[in-house]
Amino acid sequence: MIKRERAGGKLVLRRPAYVARDYAVAPETLDVLQKGVANWTYDEALRDREGMFNGWMEVERTDRDGTAWALLYASGSERCIEVEIRADGSMGRVRAVPPERAYEIAKTLDAKLRPDMSTSSQELSR
Repeated sequence: MIKRERAGGKLVLRRPAYVARDYAVAPETLDVLQKGVANWTYDEALRDREGMFNGWMEVERTDRDGTAWALLYASGSERCIEVEIRADGSMGRVRAVPPERAYEIAKTLDAKLRPDMSTSSQELSR
């Protein structure tokens, strides 16, 4: 969702203004991922370059109420999911991260991975 423009001969990267649909995970994507969890452990799925998480990167692992969750970010589409990781390494639920949170995660990753990119007050309107 990055716009490129030239400013004074210099390439400037800017994040467009927030639009929820740009950061929402399609129900079909969740269905495919949920069906795939029975075939892999989480770590196997994450390591397999051609597996179910191809194009996704782990942003963080957290523990909430005794359940481990991995937050994954799709760098091509900037959508996010959470995957439940059971004690034996198998996967449980796959949930979409709300678009507002996915947008904030994308901006945070911009600051880390693209330090020359404008992500705050200079966001572009559509």
